[in-house]
Amino acid sequence: MFGLDARIALSVISGASLYSAIQESKTTKNLANFTELSKAWEQYLLDIGVTLPKDSGDLLKAKNLVSNIDNKSGWSGP
Repeated sequence: MFGLDARIALSVISGASLYSAIQESKTTKNLANFTELSKAWEQYLLDIGVTLPKDSGDLLKAKNLVSNIDNKSGWSGP
């Protein structure tokens, strides 16, 4: 009986540890994505001399970071 209880407890602890590791890796991935987005935005600003145009409201046209939609000279993507 003790062996079964120990295995159940071990599996619960292992599962919680695995879940925590997965969440941490997702956070790390998101941080890396935001860092790359920040670098692309900064390069756009340096190359073009102006910040990204607004799409609607307070949203920026982030798609301009990937391709030169507005045909800005000096910008060919990150």
